Amino acid sequence: MSIANGATRMGRNQAEALMGSTCTVTQVATGSIDQSTGLPTTTTTVVYSGKCRVRWASGSANEVDSAGQILAVQTPTVSLPIDGSGLVLPDMVLTITANPLDTSLLGHVFRVKGVQFQTHSTARRLQVEVLS
Repeated sequence: MSIANGATRMGRNQAEALMGSTCTVTQVATGSIDQSTGLPTTTTTVVYSGKCRVRWASGSANEVDSAGQILAVQTPTVSLPIDGSGLVLPDMVLTITANPLDTSLLGHVFRVKGVQFQTHSTARRLQVEVLS
């Protein structure tokens, strides 16, 4: 094993030790139209369920002018372990299912905006947007 591979594995262990929350990532697919309601049917498939870490960078709110309104835009990051999270892709929905250190985060829902793949990554860091 190369030095870089060994260091990456140690880094992954350290990164996972900071993942005190748990989450579920689902893929939502729209199916056919329900004839009784006229609404499309949806199915959800769990792609990942396990530990995670939610972070907002300090001072990460950026003000933008949208249609004459000043809005604060924040881009949180959710980190997942490398092993088992490779199928998480943009537009999937991530829900926080447990967070012992701050229970107000429980139930928050995010949409995955971007994913990260690299050779010596210690965690899969996902750019997400807040849905609720």
